[in-house]
Amino acid sequence: MKRYIEDAVYQDLQKKMVLIGGPRQVGKTTLSQYLGKTRFPSFAYFNWDVDEDRRAILNKQWLKDASLIIFDELHKYPRWKQWIKGVYDSNGAVEI
Repeated sequence: MKRYIEDAVYQDLQKKMVLIGGPRQVGKTTLSQYLGKTRFPSFAYFNWDVDEDRRAILNKQWLKDASLIIFDELHKYPRWKQWIKGVYDSNGAVEI
């Protein structure tokens, strides 16, 4: 089923970082993963709630050639805004 925001999110991802927010259980993760699987040649998915993903996030251990990087539950990291801005500023290729 196509979500009404899918095309808009995809278009925005072509030129900038995208943050998807909303209430629990509305499909944010599902939409993000679907876009990664169907519209990008390669993507990486990290969930802050998973210990090994959290370590990979903090150590910036993802494929540098991934065309999309998804960080789920990143808002639980107290300094997430500063962190993601630094990553984006230094790489210019991180989408959420």
